[in-house]
Amino acid sequence: MPRNVRSPLFSQSPAVCVRRFPLRAKRSICLHRGKGNIQIREVSMRYAFVLLLSLVCSSLPLLDAGAADPSVLLLEQGKAYYEDGKYQAAWDAYDRAVSGDPRNFQVWYRRGQASFKLERYRDAAADFSRSIELNRENHKAWYRRGRTEHELGHYQEAIADFSHALELKSDYDKARYRRGLSKDALGDHAGAREDISRAARSGHKKSIRWMAEHGEMP
Repeated sequence: MPRNVRSPLFSQSPAVCVRRFPLRAKRSICLHRGKGNIQIREVSMRYAFVLLLSLVCSSLPLLDAGAADPSVLLLEQGKAYYEDGKYQAAWDAYDRAVSGDPRNFQVWYRRGQASFKLERYRDAAADFSRSIELNRENHKAWYRRGRTEHELGHYQEAIADFSHALELKSDYDKARYRRGLSKDALGDHAGAREDISRAARSGHKKSIRWMAEHGEMP
C-alpha cells in the first residue's frame, strides 16, 4: 500500500522519481503530488525512464534549435517500450522519429522491428527496404528483411537477403540458420542441413536444437 507523507515542501511540485540506494537497485521511489500529500510508490527504473523521456519529448517544441535531436530521444523512448514488449507504443515512438528524421536509416529499421513484432509483415518489409536504401552496409536490416520475407512465404527473396547479410558479416550464424530454414521450406533439404549444421558447429543454439530434432549431428 502507498504511504502518504504530508509535506508543504512538495505541495506545488510535480511528480518526482528518485533512485533507491544502493545504486545497483533495479527499483525506484516515485513521489506523486496529490492534494498536498506525497504518495510514495515503487516503480521499475525502466518505466521511470520511459516517463522521463515522455516528458522530455512532450516539451520538445519549447526547446531551442540547438537542443538535443528529437529523433534520438524518440528512438530511445521506442527502444524502452520495445524491450518491455509494448510494441505498439514502440511503433508510435518510431513513427514520430521517422517523421522527424526520414533520412536516418535507424528510424526505419527500428519501426520495421516493431511492425514485425505486430505481425505487420508487409509494413515491416517496406521499412527494412527503406533502411537498406539509406545504408546498404547494415547487415541487420538485410537479416530482418529476410525474416520478414520468410514470414510472407517469399523464400527465395529471404534466402537472397540472408545471403547478403552473410556477405557483410560472414560469422552471422543466425542468418545462416534462417537461410537454412528458408531452403528447407523450398524443399532444398540438403542445402538446409549444410547451412544449419555449419551454424551448429559454431555453437548457435537454435541450430543445434534443429539438428537434434532432425536426428542429425552437426
